[in-house]
Amino acid sequence: MERNIHCTPLGIGFLTSIYDASSQGIISEDIVRSIFNDVLPNLVKKFSIMCIGPKPRPTSASDQWLQHAEAISRHLSALLQECVIWKLGWTVDILITKIAEEAATASEDFFTFLYLPFAKHLMIDLKSREVEAHASPFQKLFQLLLGTWIVRHVGTEPHDWVRSKVSCTCIHCKQLNKLLRNGSEKDRGFQLPPDSIHHFVQPFQGLSRPDLTYKYISSLSSVLVTKNRIDFATVHRNWSHRRDVAKETLLEFPTDTLVAFLGKMFQPIISCSVDDVEALMEVAKSSTTLTIVDFVQTNKWGKRIKTQ
Repeated sequence: MERNIHCTPLGIGFLTSIYDASSQGIISEDIVRSIFNDVLPNLVKKFSIMCIGPKPRPTSASDQWLQHAEAISRHLSALLQECVIWKLGWTVDILITKIAEEAATASEDFFTFLYLPFAKHLMIDLKSREVEAHASPFQKLFQLLLGTWIVRHVGTEPHDWVRSKVSCTCIHCKQLNKLLRNGSEKDRGFQLPPDSIHHFVQPFQGLSRPDLTYKYISSLSSVLVTKNRIDFATVHRNWSHRRDVAKETLLEFPTDTLVAFLGKMFQPIISCSVDDVEALMEVAKSSTTLTIVDFVQTNKWGKRIKTQ
């Protein structure tokens, strides 16, 4: 197992299988605890869901990718709960941080087929265990995960000259976002260090941002960004569709548990209010209250499993 520890899905699947064997009395708890203590540090250090790569085009490989994503969503939910049972609070804290960090740059496919199913699996399990959301490490996880999804894949309601922001938060991209969110400003020049120009213009390259163009002025080491006229009715219709899909997806979560775990972020997330979600996400990111909860674990026959 050690030599394959760089493969996060394999490591997660291995640990959950070992835990299931313990729940059925096949392996002793002492052996399972020893395996967890041996494997988890390296698994956490090299943790990356992204190692499965992007979703391929519709083929047999695409079907296999979907199977992997579905398995990871279930195994990751189980692993976090198992770490709580074994009192491995440090692991839960680090895993939650790494999951949230990777989700910040994840594609829509990863959210649709992995992160959102994972969140639903976990929330349904926590509801069945009657876990209180307050001061739970899972509250921060749900706030950041669902908040990121709303911000990045639903986006702000479009207005005539308002454009969606770029995801980077470096000092230059923050200045760019001020232009993009300003409904009365159509273009602006940005003077940049030479080594920052390639990074700055990346969002405008290819077909991802037809609403923006840029012109590099080498003599001034600056970039002029211009907002293009867009088919506003079509853009707004597309946004409305993304918003409606998001609301329908959130209805699949247990409502009372979703309200409890999202706290102050529930209303902004359910209404897709991106500006409010972003502001509250900054508060969630700075939160350090990650008290580990206790809950009872039972095997498939309903017998309580002793934890130490």
